Amino acid sequence: RPSAPTATAGCDRTRRERGDLAWSGQLALDLPLIDGGARGARVRFAAAQLDRVRARHQALRNRVSGEVHDALQRYREALATGAVAERQLLSAEEALRLVQRRYQIGSAAILELVTAQVDLQQSRGDRVSAMVSLEIAAAEIEKVVGREP
Repeated sequence: RPSAPTATAGCDRTRRERGDLAWSGQLALDLPLIDGGARGARVRFAAAQLDRVRARHQALRNRVSGEVHDALQRYREALATGAVAERQLLSAEEALRLVQRRYQIGSAAILELVTAQVDLQQSRGDRVSAMVSLEIAAAEIEKVVGREP
């Protein structure tokens, strides 16, 4: 992989027939001036990989952001539905009390009393459904942000 100049050096000692020592040395310098475009190709390939990673990262961020937004919106809706269900329950309880008093004094028919009782049961069921929806929405938020519910 030619990318930077390299230098090597070495020396050797040998004894001649006459007994004296002979020294020899060598020095090599490698200057990679032309690599056939391989380095540029590697740089372009790495840049393309980086662009793909950045694009995947941005797509993931967008997806997670959208999931968080959607989960928070469902939670807000569940809160609002719960508040409405709570008010309807209070109203149905009060309506039943009023109809019961009227029935006791004979100014309300049995049908009004039964209707008020059915309305109260329906309001209780609606409140339970709203509470369940709120718990589900809270669990979805926990899931999206990566925590166990």
